[in-house]
Amino acid sequence: MSAELDIVRVDEALLRFLVAARKTEPSSSSTTRRLILDTSIRLFAEEGYVASSMRMIANACGIRAPSIYEHFANKRELLFAAMTDVLGDFQAFIVEVVDADLEPGVQLHRLVGGHAAW
Repeated sequence: MSAELDIVRVDEALLRFLVAARKTEPSSSSTTRRLILDTSIRLFAEEGYVASSMRMIANACGIRAPSIYEHFANKRELLFAAMTDVLGDFQAFIVEVVDADLEPGVQLHRLVGGHAAW
């Protein structure tokens, strides 16, 4: 199996994680960057990472394709931005639970429950 196929499989597994972790749809007040990011996650999940082009993402956002490049250099950068965003949300959840004034058993239960839910 080629290294390129392995990368595609890893990318697609990461995207399935991102879609599962993303809880909300973009709102009408989203910035263009946020709209591009959320739309790309959805398209990657529906069409697959390889099949989703920057032009497809732009069309789904209702913008011209060159506009995407003002926010993201390429599709891989979109993936990394999405991972950073979703993992940042998860980190914030962990910090919130750890910083809460809870009994250790309750704290552990919330962390494990939250992790399982993700």
